[in-house]
Amino acid sequence: MAITITAKQRDALCDLLLDRLDGIEDVRIAAQQGDFDTAQRLGREVSDDLQLVLNLGWGDDRSGGNVELRTSPEILRRALPRLEEAVRRHSAGHEPELAELREVGERNRLIEEACRHVLAELGDE
Repeated sequence: MAITITAKQRDALCDLLLDRLDGIEDVRIAAQQGDFDTAQRLGREVSDDLQLVLNLGWGDDRSGGNVELRTSPEILRRALPRLEEAVRRHSAGHEPELAELREVGERNRLIEEACRHVLAELGDE
């Protein structure tokens, strides 16, 4: 049974995975510091992320259709929960800004609504 995701989902996953690959330097640092358990864990994460992005493709398929996941189930079971958690942490870190943007958006909507209403009541002159 083939598991598929949309091309947009693939593109979003690839963006996140490419961002996470910046962490490869952490593997070297942990190993140099003698923290081999951390180096092993981080190395596995980087390996999983890299294999996943390589199997997803680089977004060069512009057909807009579904993308078949060819990555092994073991890697998907390790990588996808980490990616979900990374997204949750990222979203939680931006929640105050998002709440402020929602408030500004609601204020702007009310102002536009009020302006249209008053102008409609005034009519054309």
